[in-house]
Amino acid sequence: MHLQDRTRPDIDEIQSTIQIAINNLEKAYILIDGFDECTDTDRRRIFTESIKSLLEKSNSKLSVLITSRLENQLYKGISIKIEATQDEITSIVTKRMLAYQLFRKSLTDQVMEDPDLQKEIIEKIVSKAKGMFLIAGLYTKSLSPMTNIRDLREALDKLPDTLDQYYEDEWARIMSQNQHSQLVARHTLSSHGDSSRLTNFAALLQSDLETRHSTLTV
Repeated sequence: MHLQDRTRPDIDEIQSTIQIAINNLEKAYILIDGFDECTDTDRRRIFTESIKSLLEKSNSKLSVLITSRLENQLYKGISIKIEATQDEITSIVTKRMLAYQLFRKSLTDQVMEDPDLQKEIIEKIVSKAKGMFLIAGLYTKSLSPMTNIRDLREALDKLPDTLDQYYEDEWARIMSQNQHSQLVARHTLSSHGDSSRLTNFAALLQSDLETRHSTLTV
């Protein structure tokens, strides 16, 4: 029906369908990855209430695993903190910095010849990453445009404290470029699926571009 009418089922229909499937199984598992990507407060509330309802009606047949960045516990249950060790983050940063020749050749040669500088780069990125591979990778990549040691050290000192701040800084950087580059950025962000941060980021960029266009054509 929804396919024919091009509509979407509401939350009650979805929950009912999942409940029917669970009832026909001896054991069921639901895995929700990256719950922190859902930034809409109402959606988060509806989602957690639905999961609670499914658990209550399933008579121990259902097990749920939710992964999320550290935040308030969603509901009572076993909670395990999982994060990369400092050695693991260090290994990732080192490989990206050296093995993949992150910088242009002239700067790469200087970094390779200076163990203290290598240590400084790695330690600063690791300290900001807070056990997250994603942040370590993004921050390492953000240093690639640097062409000299002075700029590299300035960039290291300005690394954001949070992932959200990183996205805000990237937004400002994109908006400082020409309109073509902004459109390319929007297309790239929009092609990354339904991750809410990227989707909201792309929507914000599109809104700004449309505002600029309407201003120019008035």
